Amino acid sequence: MKHCLTHAFVEHKAVLDTCQALHQQGRIELIILRVDHQARIDLAEVEAVCASGLHLLAVMAANNEVGTIYPIPEIAAIA
Repeated sequence: MKHCLTHAFVEHKAVLDTCQALHQQGRIELIILRVDHQARIDLAEVEAVCASGLHLLAVMAANNEVGTIYPIPEIAAIA
C-alpha cells in the first residue's frame, strides 16, 4: 500500500480532504504529522516516516493562518 504523509489541522483543506478520501477508499495509508502550538513540524518525525517507505509527502511552504514558514529545503533533503 502506498503511504501519504501530511500535517493535519494546518494543511490546506483541499489536500487534506483528498488524502482522507484516498485513505477511506483503501488506496493509501495516511500518516498525519503532529504539529506544535505554532504549527511547526518535527523534522525527526518526517525523517522517520520517510525512511519507512513514503510515496508522497504533502507540506505547505507557509501556513496561511498562523504564519509558520516551513523549512522546505530541509524537508526536501529528507524526502
